[in-house]
Amino acid sequence: MEEHSEVIPRRFLCCKICNEEYRQPKYLPCLHSFCKTCLIDYVKQNSTSEGFFNCPECGTQSNVRQKG
Repeated sequence: MEEHSEVIPRRFLCCKICNEEYRQPKYLPCLHSFCKTCLIDYVKQNSTSEGFFNCPECGTQSNVRQKG
């Protein structure tokens, strides 16, 4: 039985905010992923008073949830 090994490119394993490998990855409804701490800091700096922010990668609007 032949074994296949695939290498996942680094760009798929890195947070687009800090450019490092994911630490506690979290994903948005648009399915883009970021480190938990990077996303928390980004949301603090970029959310509206109504609790909305745009995905740092694609610009899709999301809302701040208390859990998740």
